[in-house]
Amino acid sequence: MPLEQEAIAANSYFEYNSHPIECGDPDKHFPHCDFVVEGQVRSGFQEHFYLEPSGALVVPKNESGEMEIFTTSQSPSFCQSSASRILGIPMNKIIVRQKRLGGGFGGREFRTPLVFGPSAIAAHRLGKPVRSIMDRSVDLKTTGKRHEFMSAYKAGFRRDGMLEAVSIHIYINAGYTLDASSLVLENASIKADAAYKTPVFAVYGHICKTNIPSNTSMRSFGAVEAVFAMEVILCKVADTVGLDQEHVRELNMYKEGSLTHFKRKLENCMLQRCWRECMLQSKLGERKTAVKLYNSQNKHTKRGIAVMPLKFSIGYHVRFLNQGAALVNIYLDGSVMIAHGGVEMGQGLHTKMIQVASRALDIPMDKIYISETGTNTCPNTTATSASVSSDLHGAAILDACRKINKRLRPYKEKDPSGQWTSWINLAYMDRVSLSATGFSRPGNQQNVKDEGNFFLYYTYGAACTEVEIDCLTGAHQVLQTDIVMDIGDSLNPGIDVGQIEGGFVQGYGWVTMEELKISPEGHILASGPVDYKIPRVTNIPRQMKVYILKDCPSTGTVYSSKGVGEPPLNLAISVYIALREAIRACRMDVGISSSFDLDIPLTPEKIRMACMVKIPTNKNQL
Repeated sequence: MPLEQEAIAANSYFEYNSHPIECGDPDKHFPHCDFVVEGQVRSGFQEHFYLEPSGALVVPKNESGEMEIFTTSQSPSFCQSSASRILGIPMNKIIVRQKRLGGGFGGREFRTPLVFGPSAIAAHRLGKPVRSIMDRSVDLKTTGKRHEFMSAYKAGFRRDGMLEAVSIHIYINAGYTLDASSLVLENASIKADAAYKTPVFAVYGHICKTNIPSNTSMRSFGAVEAVFAMEVILCKVADTVGLDQEHVRELNMYKEGSLTHFKRKLENCMLQRCWRECMLQSKLGERKTAVKLYNSQNKHTKRGIAVMPLKFSIGYHVRFLNQGAALVNIYLDGSVMIAHGGVEMGQGLHTKMIQVASRALDIPMDKIYISETGTNTCPNTTATSASVSSDLHGAAILDACRKINKRLRPYKEKDPSGQWTSWINLAYMDRVSLSATGFSRPGNQQNVKDEGNFFLYYTYGAACTEVEIDCLTGAHQVLQTDIVMDIGDSLNPGIDVGQIEGGFVQGYGWVTMEELKISPEGHILASGPVDYKIPRVTNIPRQMKVYILKDCPSTGTVYSSKGVGEPPLNLAISVYIALREAIRACRMDVGISSSFDLDIPLTPEKIRMACMVKIPTNKNQL
């Protein structure tokens, strides 16, 4: 029995104080709908599997209790406050510094005290530097995973496939302590509408207490699991009314000016544009015809093709977290040093921040350097996550650069033909400060218990994926994926395309192959890549095309750009829908036409069982 069902049977829950998000009462509306379907669907755990395991170096500085901590964390200020509580010394005596990380994906946000805590205690007691590094097996077994979700849904809709009422109960497997589970569930509840407008919509959350290591934050932070449940509902609607999947999705998609289930009005909505562009670039109509022809000519291999839209909110749904800080220092040789509160984890954040400063100060990028992230230069920073760091820290850098530009303006006006270095030296001789701090607090969000603007803005997209399955073995291959993303005016298209591709592949692993086994005693039965499979070169789409939507600037963001790290992970659900279509074609061949639910990950075993094909006993049956 799945752990969530065991917890439900045992009434084992953590207290969860957030109220349901309700837009009307679905139970009162269901009797008036033409069709009502219900069911439940599960999504599994996912290991972060960053490039380097977690580690820490703690260096005591002197007899007054000062500590310098180098650790693999996405949240230096959280490490600083945790170390302060662990050691019983004030935060002003603890400096956390980071040059870069080998990936994070949320796994280094709240669990780093497990790594640096023992080292900090030993260093504090012994007065000597202490280093600790987890090997891959220990890291995998102790640092938490993406939450396992079970979503019980009920949906009412019209004969033409238009949604009228939806009710979803979300049960998440928190493990034995809460960690970030309540925040994950709140985010999931807010984003459970996916890209679809439902007039009557309600989401109810439950946090299950189980005997496994505490689960934690992971890329998309509960959103992708909730979006998955909604996409399953759309699949069931299409099955029931006998219409094409893409028709039902397009019929129910949000439009410009629509209100979400928490009363947020969608403005500058690019969802329809992304959808149309994806249909055009993927040549969906031609390829659907080709897929039908292939399926009619092949008995034991089937293909499926599917397209899905994406609406993804950017920003923290907890208001106070949407703040960023930066420090900009200019030296007499004209070189610029920047420190900001974001952590470079391979996502290109520092590169983008250098670009922002270069554009703001109107100087070449090679004059600018970002040394590191440290709590001594930027205090009380927000964790680097939620695809919002470029917005928060880029705006803070712009704020600091504007202050410096204002100070330099008299010298530029006095000597318009002068050089950057000469202006800097003239300002210095006049005792003008060449250092500035910047701060940003974008948006005007309300708190999560209120209705309205929880987030800064929305990123939109769409993906079309074609797959092929072997009905006898359950093996599959993604043949082609076409992705269209609205990311405003990209700060760096090269970086952003890489983020889109990487996010999609990580989501693809969660949807299909990243299966984590748990023992009855709550132990994680995996130690590394030998028994935990992530996508390889042979697994990723044979063809993958990414299109960035043009002429769609974003208002109120850094140079009209948008966040891009998390949204494309959600588009990997298009693989699930395509696999479901291929399985459905196989089931139709053996006379099974009823609708069905499929849990993820869709491993070969699950695909094979879902196909319901009997194994041939002689060559004449092949």
